[in-house]
Amino acid sequence: MIQAAVKMLIPFESIIEAITTLEIEDKIKLNQILEEDIAEVKPQIVLEKLLQEPVSEMHFEQF
Repeated sequence: MIQAAVKMLIPFESIIEAITTLEIEDKIKLNQILEEDIAEVKPQIVLEKLLQEPVSEMHFEQF
């Protein structure tokens, strides 16, 4: 099966407007999806910050 990908630039305000019109069940589903994605991104953000920090300023007691 062939899958196609499309990139679209959607204004943030339009996304917010669409979210506010969702039914409560769909808002709950969206919230769950966002929480899962955020949980996956947090370790990446910490690692990126750590890699940008000079060794002389690292706090090794975090490990």
